[in-house]
Amino acid sequence: MATTNTAFITRVLELTNQFRAENGLPGLKLNAELNAAAQGHSEDMAKQDYFSHTGKNGSRPWDRAKAVGYEAQSMGENIAAGYTTPEAVVEGWKNSPGHRANMLNSTYKELGVGYFYLANDNGSINYNSYWTQKFGSGDLNPASFLPTASPTASPTPSPAPAPVPSPNLDDELIGTADGELLAGESGNDRIFGNGGNDTLNGGSGDDLLNGGAGNDLLSGGTGKDAFVFDSGKAFAAEDFGLDRIIDFERGVDKIVLDRTSFGRISSTSIGIVSRDSLASTSSKRIVYSRSSGRLFFNANRSASGFGDGGVLAVIDSDNNAATAAPALTAAAFQIVA
Repeated sequence: MATTNTAFITRVLELTNQFRAENGLPGLKLNAELNAAAQGHSEDMAKQDYFSHTGKNGSRPWDRAKAVGYEAQSMGENIAAGYTTPEAVVEGWKNSPGHRANMLNSTYKELGVGYFYLANDNGSINYNSYWTQKFGSGDLNPASFLPTASPTASPTPSPAPAPVPSPNLDDELIGTADGELLAGESGNDRIFGNGGNDTLNGGSGDDLLNGGAGNDLLSGGTGKDAFVFDSGKAFAAEDFGLDRIIDFERGVDKIVLDRTSFGRISSTSIGIVSRDSLASTSSKRIVYSRSSGRLFFNANRSASGFGDGGVLAVIDSDNNAATAAPALTAAAFQIVA
């Protein structure tokens, strides 16, 4: 048996707006497109046996919103599982720093809520109850692609009396065009700065950090962290800025480079040089200077200068410019399609 519950969805909106009012913020308006995206993700997690901000098909929160016609300058998503009431799940989000930040983000104007209950939840992920909050700063897309059939309200399911599993409250934080402090705290977080000069802190856990445009300060914290450089299109300096990674741990963390932005690169496209002056004469596309920690993109793939490329990051291991940059090798880099 699988059900949704429209009363639960309405109650989550009420409790979220109460929390915002207590903190001097205006309430959020329920948006049908965000609702559809949130509901679809809750149902997909339950039926496809996973718990993540990334769908089994690789979709991210903004992808799922765009699929139903919602596009905004700033978006965020909270997920939770195992909570049996709106009161419990909202309290859980309030007590988690990353989720709390989404709920109290003054940029957000609209909300979508998804709830799905799967009684026979016998997969490897079996929380029974799956929740999604999807936040947006205002729809910029006049088109709408809502599903033709809306979910039908069902009676509140009676979950089994077994102990409720502790929910996994991983954070997904998505910044705006303004410089922001985005902190994931504990959990395996995914933090995207977008525009502006942002500070991204992963905290503990295995985090993914992508500063986007602007000159960003990135700290993965503890865990196996991935520092991602991917604009979703061919390289342009203005899409990346100059990011500074302050706590890269060699042998643990990774620099992730996407072929969409950097072309047909592979592990053999990475060059390590002893000083900056050698970077522009390297035949490698991706060049790391051990003297300064600077990471360069050599768009020419030749010894005739960077072309449209240039420096895109400075990598440090201890946030101290007086100490040596980490002695990275090609093994510190991961190439993705």
